[in-house]
Amino acid sequence: MLMELADFFDLSVDALLGYRLRSNDRKSVSERLKVLRREDRYDEGLAEAEKALQKFPNTFTVVYECAKLFEMAGGTRKDKALQRRALDLLTHAIRLLPQNSDPQVSEMSLRLDMANVLLDMEDWERALALFKENNACGLLDDQIGCLLALVKERREEGVPYLSMALLRAVTSLVRVCDGFANVFEARKDMKSAIDILQWKHSVLSGLRKKGTVSELDKISAASHAALARLLYDCRDLGGANDELKTAKALGAAYDAAPSHSARNVRFYEGVEHVGIYSDFGRSAMDAALDAFLGDDSTEKLEAFFRNG
Repeated sequence: MLMELADFFDLSVDALLGYRLRSNDRKSVSERLKVLRREDRYDEGLAEAEKALQKFPNTFTVVYECAKLFEMAGGTRKDKALQRRALDLLTHAIRLLPQNSDPQVSEMSLRLDMANVLLDMEDWERALALFKENNACGLLDDQIGCLLALVKERREEGVPYLSMALLRAVTSLVRVCDGFANVFEARKDMKSAIDILQWKHSVLSGLRKKGTVSELDKISAASHAALARLLYDCRDLGGANDELKTAKALGAAYDAAPSHSARNVRFYEGVEHVGIYSDFGRSAMDAALDAFLGDDSTEKLEAFFRNG
C-alpha cells in the first residue's frame, strides 16, 4: 500500500513518511557536530558525539569536534565529567594531528584548548604549566601574566610576563593602525585614516614616562608627521602645522638622548636589557621628514616641513 501511495503522489517512500536520509560520512558528521555546538544544542550534540566516536574513533575531524563540544558543554554546565572527557579527546586529537588539514588547528592550539578547559575546572597549576610549556616566542605572556596576577601570592611573578606582553601589544597596535591608515587613505576615506592615527597617538602618549625618552617617541614623531601629511592633503594647513610641531618636538627630544631601553616605557617592569627598535631612519627627525614627504617630495612640501 505504501509503495502504491508513493507511486500515486510521485514520491519516494522515504519522502512519503517524512524521513530524511542524513549523510553519515566523516565530513558530514563533523559539520553536524560543529553546528550543534555553535547553536548550544548540547543534549542533542552530546548524543551525536557518542555515536560519532563509536563510528569514527580515530578520525581527527570527528574527534576534534567532539572534544570542542564536550569542552563547551562542560564549561557551560560546570560539569567536570564532561570537561575530563574533553581533555581525553583533545589528547587523542593530538595523536591524530597528521590527518589535520586545517591551518587554524595545531598542536599548540589543541594544548591551549586543554589549558582553557583546566582553567574552567579551576585547576590553575596544570593550566599555568601548559601555558608556559607552549609559550612560543612569548605569545602567551599576556595569559600567563594575567593568570599569575589572579593569585595574590604570585602577582609579582606575573610582572615580567605582563611587561613583555605590553611591548608586544604596542608593537602590534602600531602596525595595525598604520596598516588601516594606509587602507583608508587608498579608499579616500581620509577621516578614518586621521581618526585611527589620532587614537594611536593617544595610546603612545599614555606610555610616555616623564623625564625620559624611548623608541616610542621616535615612532610617535614619524607618526605625527604622517598625520600632518594627511591633514595637509585635506587642506587643513593649521592642523598639519600643529602635528609637525609635535613631531619635531618629539624628534628633537629623542635625537638629543636616543634610547632603546624598554625601561623608559611607562608600566614596563621587565628584564633590564630588553630594547625597542624601529626601522624609521637614522634619527627621529629623519623619520619625521620621510613620513611627511612620502614618495612625492617637492620643494613646496619640504618648505612646509621646514617652516612647520
